[in-house]
Amino acid sequence: MTRANRYLRSLGSNTILLLVNTAYTLITMPVALRCLGADEFGVWIVASSMAGYLAMIDLGTSGATVRLLIDHKDHPENGTYGSLIKSALLVQAVQALLIFGVGLALTPWLAGWMKIDPTLRHEFNVLWLWQVGLLSLNFLGRIGLQLLTAHQRLDVVNYATATSLLVSFGLLVILFQRGAGVYSFGYAQTLASLIVLGWTLFAAFRQGLFPSVRGTINRLQLRGLFGFGSEMFLVALGMQFITGSQTFILTRWLGLEAAAIWTVMTKAFSLVSQLVWRMITVAMPAFAEMLVRGEQEKLGRRYRSLFEMTMLAAVWAGLLMALGNSAFVDLWTHGRIRWEPVNDGLLALWFVLLTMDGCHNNMIINTKRMGAATYMYFIEGAAFIALALLVVPRFGLPGMLVCSIACTILFTLNYGTRRVARLMGVPVLDVAIKWLKPAACLLVVTVPVGAGLAWLTRDSSLLRLAVCVVPMAVVGALAAARFCVPAGLGAELVARAPSRFRRPAVRLFGHKPG
Repeated sequence: MTRANRYLRSLGSNTILLLVNTAYTLITMPVALRCLGADEFGVWIVASSMAGYLAMIDLGTSGATVRLLIDHKDHPENGTYGSLIKSALLVQAVQALLIFGVGLALTPWLAGWMKIDPTLRHEFNVLWLWQVGLLSLNFLGRIGLQLLTAHQRLDVVNYATATSLLVSFGLLVILFQRGAGVYSFGYAQTLASLIVLGWTLFAAFRQGLFPSVRGTINRLQLRGLFGFGSEMFLVALGMQFITGSQTFILTRWLGLEAAAIWTVMTKAFSLVSQLVWRMITVAMPAFAEMLVRGEQEKLGRRYRSLFEMTMLAAVWAGLLMALGNSAFVDLWTHGRIRWEPVNDGLLALWFVLLTMDGCHNNMIINTKRMGAATYMYFIEGAAFIALALLVVPRFGLPGMLVCSIACTILFTLNYGTRRVARLMGVPVLDVAIKWLKPAACLLVVTVPVGAGLAWLTRDSSLLRLAVCVVPMAVVGALAAARFCVPAGLGAELVARAPSRFRRPAVRLFGHKPG
């Protein structure tokens, strides 16, 4: 199977996963809010969010394992590949024990420090320990997922995750009906984790991705894991600060209800991010393989093409987010969850900037030559938290989003743009401006129409979705394909389309196969 086929299979299966995840969220969120109330639902959100910080005990070794496996997967016979897997298994088992121990030690005082209402602290402690146990279990079994990722078989992971969501949804509905309350989420998540771990481990064994007895645990492999892993850890910690600290900040300063509002109002952001960002992250194992095999010219060409397509998708999705996020949530929650419309525009802008940032810095990480990137995410995350703690008490959610936008532009996006320009051997302005011309073209075509329709439908959420968002989704997608996709890339997409779709693809992109 070629790289292109593996990429398309992974991307296609990710679309299926997104549809399943979207349906899961659309159904379960309003049901949960109705059955639990905002405060009790907020307890679940805070417990699960805080558990994410314990995942930092990973110290970056999970991402490092995948990248190092790519270095050695072409020659499993020499023992290094097997040694790396065994070293990773040992490290992840120790980390699982550490997670459980630290989580247990934090339990007596965490609820009080987070200012959880005394009547909800028992539920919080139970859910916290539940999350800690599941996180430990996931560390023990994650080697299957890592092997599949290194071998560019993310389609298997996506199908496993989609199945787990469908099955756990059935359990969640049954438990809600039987009065299990907020603990229903814990049971459903447990079932989902078991399905994903079992499926990925079995698939890795069946496809022969585990080596024979070749390779032993040695200091060299452990040093490699923790050396590159320590750099990955600082990146992951910074990303957690940047995208995961909002719940903590809002809970601390504005209360559980504000945290619940943030979680619900950014749900579309989270779902769309899974689709758009996967366009570039799914390609990273293939890009790493190109680096290992010295295919520099092909890497530069492929990365630019994929970056341009990803930014087109980000601008399209960001426009729909700015126009319709509040209207969607208003109908979805029957008016129970709302925020100021200006937040939709700020969230959309941050989403586009994060997409650009993620493309460039993922490419930098893939080279294993991190440089200042090791610290840049951490510096940005620390700056965001410090600034947000000053701004949020006075300016609330809009102030927090402005802090996010400013910090992303000043730190990681600025750095990533310059590093990618050097890596690809092109001027910085080419990466910062020329590579963004297709996305800018889409904005010019769609924003005036979208703004006019938004003004006409400003008094009705239903009209906003039906008369503004849906038409703009169609018009934006057609405009992007017809007028914004570069000619060479459009011709290649037509050439790679299945034969039965070739003629419609020619009409859509306006290019014949190259």
